[in-house]
Amino acid sequence: MKKIDKQSLEALMVGSQFLGSGGGGKIHILRQLVKDSFDDSFSVDLMAVDEIAEEGIGTTVGMVGSPEALEEFLPTGQEGRELLDKMQELTGKKTDAIFTIEGAGVNLIYPVIVAYATGLPIIDGDGMGRAFPELPMTTFQFNNQPIAPIVFQDIDHISYVYNDQDASMVDLKIRQKIAETTGMAFFAGYQAPYAALKRILIPHTFSVGLKIGEAFLHANNFDDLMSELGHVTRNSLYGSAIEITRGVVSEHVAMDHSNIASYQVGEYKVYYHYENLMVYHNKKLVANVPDLITLVDLDTLEPISVTDAELGMRVAIVATPAPLQLRTPTALSYVGPKAFGFKSAYEPLEKIHFKHFF
Repeated sequence: MKKIDKQSLEALMVGSQFLGSGGGGKIHILRQLVKDSFDDSFSVDLMAVDEIAEEGIGTTVGMVGSPEALEEFLPTGQEGRELLDKMQELTGKKTDAIFTIEGAGVNLIYPVIVAYATGLPIIDGDGMGRAFPELPMTTFQFNNQPIAPIVFQDIDHISYVYNDQDASMVDLKIRQKIAETTGMAFFAGYQAPYAALKRILIPHTFSVGLKIGEAFLHANNFDDLMSELGHVTRNSLYGSAIEITRGVVSEHVAMDHSNIASYQVGEYKVYYHYENLMVYHNKKLVANVPDLITLVDLDTLEPISVTDAELGMRVAIVATPAPLQLRTPTALSYVGPKAFGFKSAYEPLEKIHFKHFF
């Protein structure tokens, strides 16, 4: 069984930002928490999906809300412990391992913090393979796996229970409650037996995120970074990461009535809704969701979020083919371009950039 120690957690945080595709929250806040709160004895067991036993129960824990609220309230992992206890009271089932529903950003890191606080292992897999903005955008939804109950707790330790099996309804209720309360909260749910998790989860999310983070931390320049990123992603459930372009951010347009925003990098236009969704070059499609579209700061060699794309910043656009679980017709009805209001159907990155892959 692998372990996540403090050093590998640092790499995982960088990798989680890359997998966030421009979203996933403000990971630097949790980076400071890890630096200040955990010593070198930090260690969490990491269980491969194909190695978990036939008998056992997994539960997800996570965070939702605004990055601004997170800056004011740093989690400790004890919130997750309380939520897991509440889940056991509701279902009568004790959690044997933790997994994450969103394999990117803060929700790739926070479950590790909870695992450390509880002594439970982490399952090396997730329900998205990247960051997405809504609860229905998961492999649980694609496979008709029950998600209830979901326990939601705000930073004042006031908890709410949602028994809806409709993920869209739960998503709406949680957003409404966050708006009414503190702007940020924690949740637990998606409880399932190991046998179901083996079938549903996208495997190796933590392992791949860790290797991606190491590629960033060890790179001396962008070309070295792309060489190593290509090697890591090519030997995973993702496809090989490729460079789309390098340039300067010259325009950044805020979200309009359609909830879609955009920024310009040279002759390339990127549309986003919390995460990067579509890239066009002179109105010709060059990358689209659910494939991962990530901005890399060329001066710091770090993956950055959409909110950090400032005018004049030198960046590269990197695209990575999504896992096959996100490319089925059912999955694309939830996470493809049309799910975000675009008219075009999904085109695989390998098809658009054939010469890079074949």
